[in-house]
Amino acid sequence: DEAKAKECFYKGALAGNADAQFEYGMIEYDNKNYTEALPWLVNAAEQGQHKAQFILGVMYREGYGVSKDNEKANEWFAKAAEED
Repeated sequence: DEAKAKECFYKGALAGNADAQFEYGMIEYDNKNYTEALPWLVNAAEQGQHKAQFILGVMYREGYGVSKDNEKANEWFAKAAEED
């Protein structure tokens, strides 16, 4: 169930796992808890998690939990598009 998944991802996120940070952030994002999602997605994105980088681009483009900022949105979209 969602509560159990959220708990598992939260533990992984606290341990610094970028994929767990992304998943936990997305649970919050999907529930429209954008300010709670933001730090987890930033942490994941800064570790190179491309999906988190893309979602941050969306958040900045749309103003979800942050002030709208097309420049920051484009920076995150560009990072998400980079090949490893």
